[in-house]
Amino acid sequence: MLWRLARRGLIAFLAALLAVAWVVPAAGQIPTSPGQRLAPTNDSEQHLSDLSVEAATALGTARAAAAHCNPAGLADAVKQLQQLEQESRQAASIAKGAGAMSAVRPEFANSIHDTIAGELRDASALKPNCPQPNPPQAQVPGGNANPPPPPPPPPPVQQPPAVGGFLGPNIRDGPPDALDALEDEADDTVDDFWDAVDHCSADGMKRALDHLRDLGKEARDMARTAKAAGKFTNFTAADIQEMKDLASDIDSFILDSASVKPKCPLPEQPKSQTGSSCPSTPQLPRESLLNQPLKLNFGYTPRLTGTLYSNEILDYHNALRSEFGSQPLQWNPMLAMHAADYAKTMTETGQLVHSPRTGREGERENLNLSRHGANSLQGMLDTWGMEMRYYRPGVFPNISSDGNWMSAAHYTQMIWPTTTQVGCGFYAGARYDALVCRYSPPGNTDGKPLIPSNPCWRQFALPPPPPPP
Repeated sequence: MLWRLARRGLIAFLAALLAVAWVVPAAGQIPTSPGQRLAPTNDSEQHLSDLSVEAATALGTARAAAAHCNPAGLADAVKQLQQLEQESRQAASIAKGAGAMSAVRPEFANSIHDTIAGELRDASALKPNCPQPNPPQAQVPGGNANPPPPPPPPPPVQQPPAVGGFLGPNIRDGPPDALDALEDEADDTVDDFWDAVDHCSADGMKRALDHLRDLGKEARDMARTAKAAGKFTNFTAADIQEMKDLASDIDSFILDSASVKPKCPLPEQPKSQTGSSCPSTPQLPRESLLNQPLKLNFGYTPRLTGTLYSNEILDYHNALRSEFGSQPLQWNPMLAMHAADYAKTMTETGQLVHSPRTGREGERENLNLSRHGANSLQGMLDTWGMEMRYYRPGVFPNISSDGNWMSAAHYTQMIWPTTTQVGCGFYAGARYDALVCRYSPPGNTDGKPLIPSNPCWRQFALPPPPPPP
């Protein structure tokens, strides 16, 4: 009885001694301060790395055996993976139990074990790919049986899949300068973007931004693949973080570029002329029937679509356009009817709000809403025409001296060079009077230059408003 107890104690002592030999480093490597971890020994972690390589090779053997209908070879490969998984699991358990005294990093041992366990699951799920036996051939009367067709060639031996196509078939031998090449290409594309800005090329700016989006996606894919490859890649953790930073920098640049506009030179402005060729005063119809107070019953103005008020409103527009150098407009009764309908709506709601764009495609509109009887048609039109004082030549919407394009938008629509037709409608309501003018084709188009073609335009331009107190 005592001999059995002594034998069991000796066995336990030898097992403990083997565990200490695995996890305890050589003398001189014991931590000397709290929180200090022993440096991993190359032999211990190299052994685990060798186990991982051996497991990857066994998985490749298992796949080849399954593809060539070799059940025995597949079983041997699975058995080998089972042994490797058991050994790596024991190593991970010992490293975890040893804690700071372990010469193997627990997280490294766990990573190796997880990888080998996954390869074991993949191999265990394989089935031998054996061809089905051919059915017996029918006998041909008076002759021999048809000869069986030749067997198909065996499929090529399958190798373990590479992790990440762009890093090459063997990630360990992947191009070390792949990250540098990606960063250089991103820098060149940013330079292309600014070149397009300087050369007024909106298409070039868009192409550069689209390419940057592709490069950002490629940087993220590269970081994800290199991280998944683990020890099978030459990329370090710092390289992977640099890939993520590159993708983040590209995203920030694309976001900031939304406010960048191409630098387009303005068309040459006509030089002002002096002398008798330019009139000294504007030719607007300041004194006309439009200037008379409106004393109307509720409803549509009877003469607005006739020959009097329509002609006066048209003359007012064309006088402004003549000063600017635009061709005269033509009156369009259909536009006038649309405008009158919406003028009635405005007097009912009492809101100075543009009508929805849906349903009036190809039309722009100017609006004016006043208290009933408080204004004349001349006064309503003047609120638009007097915006001339804010206008400055430029590319729309950069056409206002105060930086707000809406300060001059009514005037610019009235003199817009490509607009050819106008129609206006007035409605006197119980509390409000409304004037609406519709224009076609529409003006105030972003990106279009608005430069006066009349060299005498500056003679007509109203002085800018005084600065605020």
